[in-house]
Amino acid sequence: MRALARIPEVEGIHILAHSRGTDITLSALRELFIESEAAGLDPRRQFRIRNLILAAPDIDMEVMSQR
Repeated sequence: MRALARIPEVEGIHILAHSRGTDITLSALRELFIESEAAGLDPRRQFRIRNLILAAPDIDMEVMSQR
């Protein structure tokens, strides 16, 4: 994500995660968001995230909302 966001030609990043990949994706995004917010930056702008799609997520809704 960091490397993609540094490429000037990249206008936006769309993330698609399926099944158990949703847990990995949400964990990675959580860490990136914590890092950005600690630096006083807007993570959505910094990483150019446009859409997050969780297809058939194999994760508990409570866990997901906490992350």
